[in-house]
Amino acid sequence: MLPATDKPSQFVNGKPSEHLPISDRATAYGDGCFTTIAKASGVIQLLEAHIGRLQKGCVTLKIDFYDWDMLRQQVVDVSAAEADVVIKVLISRGSGGRGYSTVGADNPVSVISLHPFPKHYGRWASEGISISLNSVRLSKQPLLNGVKHLNRLEQVLAKNHVNDSVQEQIICDTDDMIVEVSSANIFWKLGKQWFTPDLSFSGVEGVMRNQWLAIFEQCGMKVNIVRAHYSVLNYVTDMFICNSLMPAVPVNKLCLNSKESISIASDIALLQQMMTKSLEANA
Repeated sequence: MLPATDKPSQFVNGKPSEHLPISDRATAYGDGCFTTIAKASGVIQLLEAHIGRLQKGCVTLKIDFYDWDMLRQQVVDVSAAEADVVIKVLISRGSGGRGYSTVGADNPVSVISLHPFPKHYGRWASEGISISLNSVRLSKQPLLNGVKHLNRLEQVLAKNHVNDSVQEQIICDTDDMIVEVSSANIFWKLGKQWFTPDLSFSGVEGVMRNQWLAIFEQCGMKVNIVRAHYSVLNYVTDMFICNSLMPAVPVNKLCLNSKESISIASDIALLQQMMTKSLEANA
């Protein structure tokens, strides 16, 4: 549920606030990283994995943020009154530096905000969705591979292309290799083998994607991490998308062009049960 209006829902460096300085590099350059965490039935899901993602992002961007224990506790404290809520945690390099230079930007800023759960995600998980191919192509930048940095302009452009006939769209890189969907990672099955895109050049290494890779490994099921042209999707037998707020959403229909669509009898009920047990075990 949405936090009550008389309660603060945004916190800067742990204190209630709705403001960042205009000089903050998050707004000037997208100089930072973020993660989105689900709190369901009073349990913050995969908190350590989300902290690890932020740490990796800060290492990649060379942001000297060290107050991880404090940040972890702040996430717990600011969401304590809510049983079901979305927690967004953002780390900015802060203010300072001249132009693009980071010299003098020595005081990173953390921002935590609380948001309502998207109501349609539960329906998607039970009923499945239709997806198509997005016309936007992601650039390849191995220096930023996997990092959920604050510059999401490609995703903004891609989301603007999602029309009302589908719920999500597959995004490829400039070589037409599958990367992700506009707000989630993707897995598909060909025959008896599962696949997910290689994110070495672009895309976001989602916390839920990593959780799925761990579950598959624990069950002795191999997932092939591949650079695959979108044409392989003509032959899929199962497909699902995932992010921290929707652990597994089956894909029922795939539209790779404007003339025809492919029906997919995605049966991932057992996988969904496996993820539920995994999240409970990690609570």
